[in-house]
Amino acid sequence: MKALLSLYDKEHSDIFAHGLMDNDIDVYSTRGTYSYLKDRGVLTRPTSEITGFEQLLEGRIKTLHPNIHHMIATGEFGVLAVNLMPLGVKGDEPLDSMDIGGVSLIRSGVKNWRNVCVITDPADYGPVMSEIRHGGIKNETRYLSALKAIKTVMAYDWNVFETLKNRSI
Repeated sequence: MKALLSLYDKEHSDIFAHGLMDNDIDVYSTRGTYSYLKDRGVLTRPTSEITGFEQLLEGRIKTLHPNIHHMIATGEFGVLAVNLMPLGVKGDEPLDSMDIGGVSLIRSGVKNWRNVCVITDPADYGPVMSEIRHGGIKNETRYLSALKAIKTVMAYDWNVFETLKNRSI
């Protein structure tokens, strides 16, 4: 099994990634997450090994790649930890930092929830890790994680809608 970590909020991700690797799970991570983990002594594999490129448009495109979504669709990535960049943290306009790749990853994982555990909340790392250590992620956990993940996307999309709606033309 493989895991993909693409995280804006990297809290506790080093412990989680280390735990995954201790359980013979290959961990891939996007550039910022990779650097964060490397600085903490956790050597994951960069997504560039899958995509053939580091990133495009100053980091705005990292995971929008058919090879990554293929690995999610086939269940090769059995764990997908993604949290989204908030609006307004980069650029001049709130939508400049709108997360597109993360939302796409979450949607791909939710679509294949029977084979992929999509984690959008760092508070869920511990319970998922416990299941991995004790025989594997339960079907119910993957299902509940998918519900939580799509709810996260819905809230994010609502925030995008409100931001755009309240914008002057």
